[in-house]
Amino acid sequence: MKRNLLLLIILFIGVKLNAQKLNQSYLSAPADSMTAGSLLFSVSNNDFLKNNEYFNPYTEGITWFGSMLQPEIHYAFSSKTRLSAGWFLRYYYGKDKFNASLPVFRFDYDFLPGARLTFGQLPGLLDHQLIEPIYSNDNYFKRNPENGIQFQLTKPRLNGSLWISWEHFLLPGENRQEEILAGFSGSYLLFPASLKRSLSFNFQGIIHHFGGQVDFSGKPLETRLNLAPGIEYTLYPECGLLSKVQLASYFIQSADQSFKVTIPYKKGFASYSYLLLNRKWLTLAAAYFHGEYYFAPVGDNLFQSVSELNNWYSGDYRDLLNGKLMIDREITKGVKLGIRFESYYDLAGGNLDFCYGMNLKADVSWLLKKGR
Repeated sequence: MKRNLLLLIILFIGVKLNAQKLNQSYLSAPADSMTAGSLLFSVSNNDFLKNNEYFNPYTEGITWFGSMLQPEIHYAFSSKTRLSAGWFLRYYYGKDKFNASLPVFRFDYDFLPGARLTFGQLPGLLDHQLIEPIYSNDNYFKRNPENGIQFQLTKPRLNGSLWISWEHFLLPGENRQEEILAGFSGSYLLFPASLKRSLSFNFQGIIHHFGGQVDFSGKPLETRLNLAPGIEYTLYPECGLLSKVQLASYFIQSADQSFKVTIPYKKGFASYSYLLLNRKWLTLAAAYFHGEYYFAPVGDNLFQSVSELNNWYSGDYRDLLNGKLMIDREITKGVKLGIRFESYYDLAGGNLDFCYGMNLKADVSWLLKKGR
């Protein structure tokens, strides 16, 4: 695990995040700038519906329907440091109680121009902007909140993020395993977007680990990873019909570094290419995925060769066509509406799976004390 984390840090040095940001209506609101001594109160709410109509042997359908609410208070020690504390609530409609109710804390430190260290609750999940084959969008509904440590670098052509999320903390004597998720996302902009086009080299990756020094569960240690280098070309047309055209292609490697084999494959690979058309708040996308012996610990199971329903049910080769229609629109200041429809067609099996959903996200803040 330590060797894999070192690899992440080395790769992080030369990468930048520049991809088209999908799922805008789910992303975290940018933090308000605060002067030293400022005190701010904020509330974030997201009401969501996502219905997965899946009928394949690799994953089962589920409907995510509920609300997330997070009130928070923020204090700025200086223009570079800020402490936030709040409470996270998640409620699935039809349940008698909250699915999650817990305190959240975050400390942000801008230690260099364009460089930020975040400790505590991360602006992660869909904000990581990872491709679906290595990170499922459904993680937003079941892994929130994400806590750990994150480094972010924001430069004109060099930008990136590296994070470790502590999914489950293990105390001595507990009969389960420690769970850690580490990742990175980024690209290097080869020529700037000011030229009405841009070309970037992207790099993404995920490491998922089950284990721990005080693990007495008797379960085998698991360490699985995905690495995804890619290239992305973006054109900004001057005509009024489209505001952005994007073409991207990724090569994805999957590897199981566990001591004991618990799935049919040790290594696999895949390719994932997509065309994206955007006009203001409307996005259309078409993608093709080809995988061989492919697996991803937190990726969307629709793309994998290993079934989530049975670890030993597998399909060595997977070929999928994926289409998306997404609407992400700010309907009033601080309130965003999202509507999406997505389809997945399995070329070999002839199965058509689809999902649809919508959400309303509201972010509001009040300045309680003005800083100096």
